[in-house]
Amino acid sequence: MFGDLFEEDSPRVSNNQYEKGKKLKTKALEPSAPREFTNLSGIRNQGGTCYLNSLLQTLHFTPEFREALFSLGPEELGSLEDKDKPEAKVRIIPLQLQRLFAQLLLLDQEAASTADLTDSFGWTSNEEMRQHDVQELNRILFSALETSLVGTSGHDLIKSLYRGTIVNQIVCKDCKNISEKQEDFLDLTVTVKNVSGLEEALWNMYVEEEVFDCDNLYHCGTCDRLVKAVKLAKLHKLPPFLTVSLLRFNFDFVKCERYKETSRYTFPLRINLKPFCEQSELDDSEYIYDLFSVIIHKGGCYGGHYHVYIKDVDHLGNWQFQEEVNKPDVHLKDLPNGEEIDDPLMVLHAILSEEESNLLPVDQLGQKLLKKIGLSWNKKYRKQYGPLRKFLQLHSQIFLLSSDESTVSLSKNCSLQPKSDFQRNAHRICKPPTSESPRLNDSTSCPHWFDINDSKVQPIKEKDIEQQFQGKESAYMLFYRKSLLQRPPEARANPRYKVPCHLLSEMDAANIELQTERAECDSANNNFELHLHLGPHYHFLNGALHPVVSQTESVWDLTFDKRKTLGDLRQSIFQLLEFWEGDMVLSVAKLVPAGLHIYQKLDGDELTLCEMEIADGEDIFVWNGVEVGGVQIQTGIGCEPLLLNILHRAASSEGERCQQLIESAHVFPSNAEMGTIFTALSIPVGVILISSAESTGEESWTAVPREDVKKTFREQGLSNGSSVLIQDSNGDDYSVLTKQGRWSTGSNATNWVQVKNVCQLESEEKQVRIAATSNTVVFDIRIKAIKELKLMKELAENSCLRPIDRNGKLLPPVPDSYTLKEAELKMGSSLGLCVGKAPTSTQLFLFFTVGSDVQPGTEMEVIVEETVSVRDMYVSGVSFAALYRDHSLHNWFLVSCLKIMLQQAGLPARANPRYKVPCHLLSEMDAANIELQTERAECDSANNNFELHLHLGPHYHFLNGALHPVVSQTESVWDLTFDKRKTLGDLRQSIFQLLEFWEGDMVLSVAKLVPAGLHIYQKLDGDELTLCEMEIADGEDIFVWNGVEVGGVQIQTGIGCEPLLLNILHRAASSEGERCQQLIESAHVFPSNAEMGTIFTALSIPVGVILISSAESTGEESWTAVPREDVKKTFREQGLSNGSSVLIQDSNGDDYSVLTKQGRWSTGSNATNWVQVKNVCQLESEEKQVRIAATSNTVVFDIRIKAIKELKLMKELAENSCLRPIDRNGKLLPPVPDSYTLKEAELKMGSSLGLCVGKAPTSTQLFLFFTVGSDVQPGTEMEVIVEETVSVRDMYVSGVSFAALYRDHSLHNWFLVSCLKIMLQQAGLPGDTWHLRKMNWCYEAGEALREGDATLKELMLCSGDTLVLMEGTLPPPGFLKVPIWWYQPRDPAGRRESQQGRVNSAASQDGAWGATSSQGVPSNVRTEGTLRYLGDVEILEDATLVDLKCQAITLPSFSEFAVPSPAFLRAWTVESKRPGRLLRSDQQQLKECKLGRRTEICLEPLQKKENLGPQDLLLRTQMRLPGERSYSLPEDMVWDTVRSCTAASLRQKVADFYSLPVEKIEIAKYFPEKFEWIPISSWNQQIAKRKKKKKQDNLQGAPYYLKDGDTIGVKNLLVEDDDDFSTIRDDIGKEKQRQLALGKKKSQEALHVQSSDVFSSVETSARPRGPEASLSIHVGTFR
Repeated sequence: MFGDLFEEDSPRVSNNQYEKGKKLKTKALEPSAPREFTNLSGIRNQGGTCYLNSLLQTLHFTPEFREALFSLGPEELGSLEDKDKPEAKVRIIPLQLQRLFAQLLLLDQEAASTADLTDSFGWTSNEEMRQHDVQELNRILFSALETSLVGTSGHDLIKSLYRGTIVNQIVCKDCKNISEKQEDFLDLTVTVKNVSGLEEALWNMYVEEEVFDCDNLYHCGTCDRLVKAVKLAKLHKLPPFLTVSLLRFNFDFVKCERYKETSRYTFPLRINLKPFCEQSELDDSEYIYDLFSVIIHKGGCYGGHYHVYIKDVDHLGNWQFQEEVNKPDVHLKDLPNGEEIDDPLMVLHAILSEEESNLLPVDQLGQKLLKKIGLSWNKKYRKQYGPLRKFLQLHSQIFLLSSDESTVSLSKNCSLQPKSDFQRNAHRICKPPTSESPRLNDSTSCPHWFDINDSKVQPIKEKDIEQQFQGKESAYMLFYRKSLLQRPPEARANPRYKVPCHLLSEMDAANIELQTERAECDSANNNFELHLHLGPHYHFLNGALHPVVSQTESVWDLTFDKRKTLGDLRQSIFQLLEFWEGDMVLSVAKLVPAGLHIYQKLDGDELTLCEMEIADGEDIFVWNGVEVGGVQIQTGIGCEPLLLNILHRAASSEGERCQQLIESAHVFPSNAEMGTIFTALSIPVGVILISSAESTGEESWTAVPREDVKKTFREQGLSNGSSVLIQDSNGDDYSVLTKQGRWSTGSNATNWVQVKNVCQLESEEKQVRIAATSNTVVFDIRIKAIKELKLMKELAENSCLRPIDRNGKLLPPVPDSYTLKEAELKMGSSLGLCVGKAPTSTQLFLFFTVGSDVQPGTEMEVIVEETVSVRDMYVSGVSFAALYRDHSLHNWFLVSCLKIMLQQAGLPARANPRYKVPCHLLSEMDAANIELQTERAECDSANNNFELHLHLGPHYHFLNGALHPVVSQTESVWDLTFDKRKTLGDLRQSIFQLLEFWEGDMVLSVAKLVPAGLHIYQKLDGDELTLCEMEIADGEDIFVWNGVEVGGVQIQTGIGCEPLLLNILHRAASSEGERCQQLIESAHVFPSNAEMGTIFTALSIPVGVILISSAESTGEESWTAVPREDVKKTFREQGLSNGSSVLIQDSNGDDYSVLTKQGRWSTGSNATNWVQVKNVCQLESEEKQVRIAATSNTVVFDIRIKAIKELKLMKELAENSCLRPIDRNGKLLPPVPDSYTLKEAELKMGSSLGLCVGKAPTSTQLFLFFTVGSDVQPGTEMEVIVEETVSVRDMYVSGVSFAALYRDHSLHNWFLVSCLKIMLQQAGLPGDTWHLRKMNWCYEAGEALREGDATLKELMLCSGDTLVLMEGTLPPPGFLKVPIWWYQPRDPAGRRESQQGRVNSAASQDGAWGATSSQGVPSNVRTEGTLRYLGDVEILEDATLVDLKCQAITLPSFSEFAVPSPAFLRAWTVESKRPGRLLRSDQQQLKECKLGRRTEICLEPLQKKENLGPQDLLLRTQMRLPGERSYSLPEDMVWDTVRSCTAASLRQKVADFYSLPVEKIEIAKYFPEKFEWIPISSWNQQIAKRKKKKKQDNLQGAPYYLKDGDTIGVKNLLVEDDDDFSTIRDDIGKEKQRQLALGKKKSQEALHVQSSDVFSSVETSARPRGPEASLSIHVGTFR
């Protein structure tokens, strides 16, 4: 759901702007991308609005809804330009919906924005970031639209398109009385748990009957007693668009947690609702509905993501698949290599057709297949079609295999058409799963389905819908449309159809603006500068290229599009250089110290400059590719010119050695030999010395050996600016003169080795340098080292020297008798002095480790004689010469080699389970292992093998409506034991091998034995699926046939035509012509989808009356006549099943009296004609309830008077009582006016009414419930009656006496007093600072009643609504009442940033700021330790944020704080008692900040002014204190995320902020609610499957969700390199959380023990979750 969580929306057509006229330091946001290849627009996710996007797309792709909305003009809805005018009544929600739909239709952008729409809902950023349910949104959005369209021509838009009616009936089994009640619906909610699909759910709801019997009897008003009854429901009226909500979320009362039902739940593309409807006289087409939208939920019950599959009814989008390729022709010569072909039959036929003899070896056939299509048979076809030879055998009518199956040829009498069925069907990308195909305007095309996932729109195939039947990603809402709703031809592929003119003009203008912005952005992003160096303006001088005249004339700057090709660049340069003649070569050049050098020639005119990786500001040399100014030019990096400083000594006239050096600059190609220096200086011979600067500032010179003079400058490591000194070769040493005039002598050869103390014995020195030569003996070096390290003399007898490599690892010891040369040790080597004797020259020093998972540095050591054999090493217990070093004793011991290794590793006989096991036990265990393997194989076979009953089609025939064996059941059914882990293809292959006689295609179908015989249900498809995945059960019946006919009879399959075995009864006719009492009974089979009238055909009866029997518990039968109009219904629709009895009666009779089997007659039932009245007056009477006879036109007054008489109550009640309906929960609903009839009061026959004390309200009065405070509990409401003409202002004026009736329950009467005064008095509340809010559907206090002039009637308050009495006065219209808090940040360790708070305010004992008691904030409220309540501010919605700060400074509590100006305050919203959203711009209006009417603001002091851009992220960084588990005080860091918001970018920013190397820091984000730090690594990267490009993670997404105000911990690896970021406070917090969770768990367990009621554990949920917020849409009042 939280895709694109912090994406900055840039709506193209919007009334909202961020900051008009203000320049931001960040670059301008790029315009929206154009639509993709589907030509459809998505909707951007605002953070958590994927549920809204999915529903809006469904409404948009409902053309009838969209066009009905478009038909409402500005004269009815108003204009958005007038929405801020106080006197204007602008219906903002429908206007914004119109605009959004117009954008989705016409605006050329990848995704539209819903920001303006959600603003019209009155949503703040909290609602846009919070998860909600799409089914809940559907109802609330429709309600808001209905309210918004009151008084317009579209007032019934929702009802006309979506409202249907359900009729509920209860039928008494004794008197047949029917109690009926109708209710409207906008969507049908169906169960998912334990239901296979939509049709079964509807069957359970609207066909199956609920029986009231045993302990659950029904009180019948006619019988006046508890009786058996049947409850049923039917669809009475169907809407044009049917919305179905799937109940996928349930509650587990055992675990006390919610869960999502992910089981398989099917739904058809086309559904016939006729079986579920009450009326069936309409044409069948009136009941056919086509699926056109599926809203899908991915995730669990506590969160997830929504997207939607939608059918494009008007073909507005481009339904093509990018990977789709044209299907090949049959001829192989027309097939390109590597193209995929799905039909192997066509490919093999084409290959053999090209052979002259049509004959090929099978092996060569496979090779030719590989050559032509690029894939082998096994990779391409084996999984679906099996081995190649088997495939050829199965198609023997086409291919002829030789007897040894080595060659194959084409059958002579076989011919394949160039366009086979396969190819003709190739374009039928989708096939509806139902037998009826949906009607489309173009019958030749497939339904165009798209997957719309927020901004992304992708085409899908119709079969992809089946993937949403089950799983965590599954269908959640279904939308059907009547198949009779046909679209006009002019609407097809016409997005401008019926769009209002003003919106057409607005979208056209917006598209022009978009194109202009894209062109500007495209130019800025794709144009770059190239520096063209013109060859004719250059000459070759001193080894490099230089301008002939000046740089400005020789270099031309060219701005060019990097998406264009090199050929385009060459053409452009040709047009610029009109003087150019001959060839033109472009080469990459570079300015080096020596001048300009040419590197790489640019080739490939068809490549783009971007593909050639030409960078911005690149130098391009334009020339003929050979010479410049008559000089042939060498190019490439190999001959790059080097600018060197050459030094040589000046010669004096006296011939003495001169101290003066002559320095000159020379250029040489880097691939030239060093000896060319002598040629350049005209010196015959000499010595070359190279300078390397040292840290002291002096230079050290190194002589180049004579044999290295032929090496190149590059090989000698010289670069630009290197110094080279040339010396005469007469000298006998390498003494040279430095630039400073001082002599330096070449260093002598190294003549020492370094010995380190690694004995673990203390010494004054850790290492010493021992003078040595290559012939020095190792023993002498060791003794000298012991002396100079001042170690114990005993080490001379028990130590050794071991070389140390670059990684610090100790290498094998060096024998004492070796010289350094023999030990291959160089001068300057590092040696380690270790405890333990060195091995002799006949011993080996070995490293060893245990197991295959070897980690460097974990090896152990052993010394062993080199004469030991491998066998000796494996024989445990043999004592041979081996030295084991005991590190605890620093010594070596002579023990068994293998024993050493095992002991040192701590693993005696490691990896050898047979170690020291006696032989007889070894034999016994081996035999036991063999037996175990046999048992496991048998168990595996028993667990995974199951029985399948194969019914062979050729052994069956179709008889009496079902399949029956021709001979016997044993011959027709074969039992097959098969592994359920194998695939359907394996099963088909096995059956082929069993049935050698089989010819032609083989189809496997699931069958079932029913009373009528065998019936085929489902064809098995998907050879790659396992039988377990296909949910084939043990003992399943599989019918093997050709898929079309059995015994020459075409067979109907599926549950729809399942055969029913019915008992048909009809009376025998006597010879006298009288009615005979004898019944003839016979069994007949009918398809369940056949019409009832087929019974007459089967019995050869022209006409009659059909009666259906239903058995009662008494053993008798009750017969119900089928109306004549229902004779065309199917047996299934009539609810008949196997064994049902049907009686046929002559149609001569004038009634429906029928004869039962026992010879008795039964007659039909009458309708309900009464209502029930209960005595709830708290007055005693003989009867508690009575039944009053009535009709729908009976007046309520008459019913009340009759009830008082029959209840024998006081006559006085006739003047002071009323009737109130009672709902199913026993709650009394608002009284019914006496003047109403039952029909006007919408009361059904059989309803329950309560007789109450007190007069009923008149038709102009409202009966309201009310309660006090926001914590509302059902059943605690109080009641009041008020005139509907009363305005809200009158209700707020306490003491004004207007018409209001208050019921005093103690006196059982009503009094006329002030409405608000009543509520306050009845609630026992003093004061006049109160206001009213209307309760929303979540039973929470909703929007306040703030429109003073509006009456209760105009506010659409109805009798029965609940008002909530809230403390506090409302601000005037257009004002906000904002609580202000003072915020002082503190670090995760608990320290505040400064001591200001301690000086300026009184802190509580735990260091937390105490919330002072003030208006709107209860005195017992305690906030977090960093917040202090200052007071409330009333401010205009049009005011800016800086105005709010200025007004907050004037609060009395603010005087304690020294703040220079409002610019030194930072504003945050308060969420969950901590700072939430940062309010950035001081000049932004408060209404643009989406604060809402209950938002609280906290102000944070700043040390300096700040100006944050829209993409700046404010983070609080803290440096971890080394050696302590705490942090320094937090510092604010502003991070510009406009370029990237990745981990690497943040690490670089933090490193720059603290002036540390980026590789020497680690960072982590702090989660205070969990007391956890999550390290932020720069290596989190994802690989996109299609593009194969690295996509860096955005830190504003999972798992970090980085936002303003987050704490970032920083660790300096230079002083601390562990991975721990936690503090002591974190440990304490986690421990408290753990103790709290443990306490909850214990209390829950105790609760389970104390009570056996499974519902008692609901309050102590095992998985605590945050409170769920209600979803609401604020709608204005339209009078």
